[in-house]
Amino acid sequence: MPSRNLFYLFLILNSLLLAFSAFGQTRTDFSAMSPEPVSESLVQQNISQNTSTFIGVVYPHQRFLLSLATNGLVDKVHVKEGDFVNQGDVLIELDQSIERIELDRLNALISDRRQLDSTRNRLNIQRQQVQSVRQLYEANRSVSLDELNNLRMAQSALEGELASLEVERIRAEFDLKIAEALIKQRTLLSPSDGFITQIRPKTGEWAQIGEPVLELVDTSSNYIRIHVNDAKASDLSLGKTVDFVIEGHHGKGQISFISPIADPASGLVEVKVSFDNPDNRLRPGLKADVKL
Repeated sequence: MPSRNLFYLFLILNSLLLAFSAFGQTRTDFSAMSPEPVSESLVQQNISQNTSTFIGVVYPHQRFLLSLATNGLVDKVHVKEGDFVNQGDVLIELDQSIERIELDRLNALISDRRQLDSTRNRLNIQRQQVQSVRQLYEANRSVSLDELNNLRMAQSALEGELASLEVERIRAEFDLKIAEALIKQRTLLSPSDGFITQIRPKTGEWAQIGEPVLELVDTSSNYIRIHVNDAKASDLSLGKTVDFVIEGHHGKGQISFISPIADPASGLVEVKVSFDNPDNRLRPGLKADVKL
C-alpha cells in the first residue's frame, strides 16, 4: 500500500511541477477558420450594396481545438494533416510505460486469489471444528469451555484476516480503475468525425497539459456568416429557407441564427445560414453569396 500511494503522489507532484514550468508560455495559435474578427471588407460591401444578395464566409459548425489532460512525451501520432477520422479514433498517445507497469502489477494482484481462497478455506474448517466442539461440550462436557473458547477466538481471528484481505482486494480494484483512468488521460481520442487540419507535436516532443495540439473540423454541416442591416434583419425569421452560391455551386440553407444585438461600429446584424454538406464539397473559408 505505501508504495502504491507513493506512486500516485509522484504522478500528482510531477503534473503540478510541469504545469508551473509551462506558466507564462505563449499558447499555440490555432486560429484557422475562427469566426473572429469580422472581415472589414465584407462589412463594407454589405453596407454599400442595395441588393438582396449578401456576401459571407463559410464556417464549420463543429471545430475542435483538442488538448491533452496531462503532460507527457509524445509516443505516437496516429494521424497526419488532411486525414479523415471517425469518432473515437486514437489521435495521439503519450508515453505510458510507467502507467502500464502499474496496471500490470494491479492486474496480477487482483488475479492472484491464492491467499484469499486459502484463508476462506481455513475459516470454513475452523467453523466446522467450533461447531463439533460446541456440540460435544453441550452434550456431555467431554471438552472444556476453555478449549471451545480458544477455537472461537481462532475463528474470529480468521474472520478478521479474511475481511482484511477482501478490503485489500476492493482497494486494488479501485486502484486499477485509477490506473486505467491515468492511461486514458494520456490518450487523445477523436470527439467527432472530421478532418485533421493542424497538428502541433511530433513524436518525441513534449506536450503540455491544456495546450492545443490538434485541430479537428467536421465539415459535414456548415454555416454561412453574413451581416445585414437592421431593416433586413427584422424581415428575417429563424428556419427560413434561403438560396446561396459558393464557388458556382447553388444550394439552399436555413437561417439558424439572428443576432439580438447589432455591431456598434457598422450597425449590422449577424445572421447565420446553416446547410448540410454531406460530401464535404463546400470548404469552410470560402466566400458565399446569400440571397435574402
